[in-house]
Amino acid sequence: MAFLSFNLSNGLKNQRGVSLVEVLVALSIGSLIAVSASNTIFQMFTVNDLSVSRMDAVKQLENAIYLISRDSQMAQLIQTTGPTGFPLTISWVTWDNISYSVSYNINGSEVSRRESVNGGTPSVVVVARDVVGSAADTNCQFTDGVLRVMMAVSVKTGSHTSTEVRSLNISPRQVS
Repeated sequence: MAFLSFNLSNGLKNQRGVSLVEVLVALSIGSLIAVSASNTIFQMFTVNDLSVSRMDAVKQLENAIYLISRDSQMAQLIQTTGPTGFPLTISWVTWDNISYSVSYNINGSEVSRRESVNGGTPSVVVVARDVVGSAADTNCQFTDGVLRVMMAVSVKTGSHTSTEVRSLNISPRQVS
């Protein structure tokens, strides 16, 4: 029986190690891959923060504008006061003699809606947060039978701030 024998020392003599240049090239390629991957992850978080803050600002505005618009279209009486036009008071009586009185106030950075039905206990709900309270950015005025409302909301998420502004003209129903 013949045994196979291997001489390992002869096989390893011809082996060469990795040169310093090859190590540096491998490290630089690996570093480039790591940097590009971390930049991609950072951008994903940044875009997500921006998107979240913008969508939050849009939702805050849409909620307030929808309610003001809906109430104003029903209005038989609209009153604005103060330099910004707020509080905005809207009232009407329905066909079945139910009277509604709604007022919108700006308290700090919140817009609240106060509703009273038939003079009863009012309910108060915050309809928008992060509202920019300056008269130039958030205001309303009722002239010539048209309610003009402008509102700005500024939301900060992470290190990003998104500001959204909406402006609309609302014509209340015609009372005959």
